Amino acid sequence: MKKQNLAQIKKISSEIGAALETYEAQGELVKTPSGGWDVQVGGKSVFGKPLDEHFKDQMAAFWNGGRRIASHKPEPGEADYFSNRFLGRVLERGRTEGVAFSPAQTIDQSYFLVVLGLGLGGHLDELVDLTDCRHLVVVEPGLEFLYQSLEVYDWAGLIKKLKRRGARLEFFINDNPADIAGGLRTILRTSNPAAFDGATIFIDQANGLLGQGWQHFLGSEAVNVLSAVGCFNDERVMMQNALRNFLKSEGRIFNRRHGVTFDVPVFVVASGPSLDGSLDVIRSHADSAIIVSCGTAIRPLLAAGIVPDFHAEIENLGIIEMLRELKENHDLSQIHLVASATVEPGVASSYKDALYFFRAGSTTELALTDDDDTGLPFAEPGVTNTAFAFAMASGAKNIYLFGVDLGVRGDGHHHAQNTYHDVEGGFKDEYVYPMDTEANFGGGFKTEPFLEQTRSAIALCIRTYGDNPKVFNCSDGALIPGAEPLRPEDLDLDGDLDGPKTDKKTDKAAAMESLIQAMPTLSANPDRLSFSKGDFSAATASLIDKCLANIGDTSDFKDKTYLSSIVGLLHTELYAERPVERSWALTASCVVRGTVLNLLFFLEYYLNRVSDPGHFRAMEEIVKSELISSLGELRAAAVDEISKLERGEIDKDGGGSEYVDALPEVYHTWGDVSRNDPCPCGSGKRFKHCHGRPGAKTAASEWLLNQKQKKGTKLKKI
Repeated sequence: MKKQNLAQIKKISSEIGAALETYEAQGELVKTPSGGWDVQVGGKSVFGKPLDEHFKDQMAAFWNGGRRIASHKPEPGEADYFSNRFLGRVLERGRTEGVAFSPAQTIDQSYFLVVLGLGLGGHLDELVDLTDCRHLVVVEPGLEFLYQSLEVYDWAGLIKKLKRRGARLEFFINDNPADIAGGLRTILRTSNPAAFDGATIFIDQANGLLGQGWQHFLGSEAVNVLSAVGCFNDERVMMQNALRNFLKSEGRIFNRRHGVTFDVPVFVVASGPSLDGSLDVIRSHADSAIIVSCGTAIRPLLAAGIVPDFHAEIENLGIIEMLRELKENHDLSQIHLVASATVEPGVASSYKDALYFFRAGSTTELALTDDDDTGLPFAEPGVTNTAFAFAMASGAKNIYLFGVDLGVRGDGHHHAQNTYHDVEGGFKDEYVYPMDTEANFGGGFKTEPFLEQTRSAIALCIRTYGDNPKVFNCSDGALIPGAEPLRPEDLDLDGDLDGPKTDKKTDKAAAMESLIQAMPTLSANPDRLSFSKGDFSAATASLIDKCLANIGDTSDFKDKTYLSSIVGLLHTELYAERPVERSWALTASCVVRGTVLNLLFFLEYYLNRVSDPGHFRAMEEIVKSELISSLGELRAAAVDEISKLERGEIDKDGGGSEYVDALPEVYHTWGDVSRNDPCPCGSGKRFKHCHGRPGAKTAASEWLLNQKQKKGTKLKKI
């Protein structure tokens, strides 16, 4: 049995298979008086009782306790145009049919089965048969129990059973709770984020490490599974913006510098409230450190007489108004802009020059460049990620974070003084911080989902790059794993270095000149920056046609095979920002992937919560017909838009802020609010970061409805 098991596991993971072949057991596999099996170390049971008894108790706890992930309740108005219309029509038709929904899932089937605690595998078959899962994830802190199970559990039989169902098995071995949480996030997100809701979870409560990892996942990483999937309208705006930015052939394209490093420190400066107390320290080192400002942080820096060397921006819309106010009082002509190629057109002209990067795994990157080094991994979701990723990829050996608070202490403000939040008519500071997190210098600290995503992405970036560069967090905010806490007053760039001192100002100028000159100009190769090099529109039409065919052939939505087939077309593995071989089919998936995932998530959420089993079939027909209709609408819009881009039909004089949405919104989608527009609730935040964020309150829908009714617009409230 051991030989057969090992052979099958090696087919799933050659790395784990090789490790098992050379592994030396720490314990002893023994037969118990009851006929079961146990693992003993030094003659004592690891769990204090035979494993068969231990897992019998754990399964009883599993059946009696909560065993499913439950995500937020989606409402019309939380996603993009097509998804919102789909959900609005589904719920409206469901109510007409008298369908009611339970808070929890009412079916046993689930796409994901996550088992944290293997034992010797005796409970796996019962869980797999219960859930009819399509993706089994087994998490263990080490190889011991997996190794011992090779003798007594039929892994080969389980793997064959899963293959017959079109399902897969994945092992994740790690003994760090934070890494376990991050690993689960990556697995769920890159496999099928649409099936995150309803995932079945088994936790061996006796294993403290696994329990800690799960709690860390719920507290910090779960929100990242469904976040920022990227919808069609976002991709459409980004493609338009990129072409407008490149029309002038001014600026440079970022290229990651492999093997090149520089000693000059880099200050990444965000606009958290602790920035106020760090300005003197930043100013005192302005001649010897490269300063990169993030978004709204540029204003307090300039107000303090500090001119950043680089300024980072990533948003597709909403920057121009802030920039106009800034230019009235400050000279930006000596600052280099670091921005996504999709940044709002017109922003670059205010700066000395522009250094454009491609968002890794985005439509614009896949369509407009064949060079992986022009992408900037870990540059999202926020502009702080952009600045930090730029410093990492440019070759800095030492990076210092200022104002990267990512939340608040107590009831304090989120932003430093003199940001655009303090300008009349500027952004309003009306954030809510429901999440507790560990503070950089101790004490209580609060954050919220978007800022938690920002922190997680910075930590992942640090883990990926390893020990070089060194990162120091000088912000009195959230603790960032991998960044060494350092109070600003303790910062000493000279340290105790031996040898002759160098001219820090000269060193800085040389490092900047080398960095900038290493980036090719846009004018050097303008021909490649075009969508007309392949059959992009045809690939998009073909992709959606395959999705439509899959849905048309589906007769039982409790069987999650249909999800595997569709998600396989969408290349969700790109959410891990891995290098890929480009194709127009892959590019097409980026354009529509987020919208299709939203449609599937909404479908799964409500269909799996039908209260009365007698109504399930009727609801199944509703979601199927509406999904086919929505995919057809998406197909028509996407093919039309991409065909225009292939022909070069863009508004060459228009900026992103003046661009009129070619897909007018209806009341299902909160009037005419696009995801990057200001939220109608008046918070001053973009809609996607406010009431358009997954899990956000729906009070703004009431607000918008009242506003339209005041204007005499008659709407049917859904």
